[in-house]
Amino acid sequence: MNSLLAPVRMIRQEALVAASVAEAWRAWSTSEGAREFFAPQANIALEVGGPYEIFFDPADETQGTKGLKLLSYAPLEMISLVARLDHGAQESRTPLRIGADRLEQG
Repeated sequence: MNSLLAPVRMIRQEALVAASVAEAWRAWSTSEGAREFFAPQANIALEVGGPYEIFFDPADETQGTKGLKLLSYAPLEMISLVARLDHGAQESRTPLRIGADRLEQG
């Protein structure tokens, strides 16, 4: 066993929304969509290394995702982000994944 590898910890949150995959993708992948769905201000550039910032209170930058960067994406399927988590003087980067699973119509 390699002692350099830490155990993987995962938090999984799921939500069912009444929207098409295209509508949900727009809400998660564009500044305009995020402003309509999440918060009054957003800065999202759908490119690797681009910003993925959503501000729930534009007057208070701590109430949002300032500094979040896009790690990768697959159109209409998933967005992967690197979160910057500040723990006092220590900073860690945590990968996040937002994905879409299509439900069978029936």
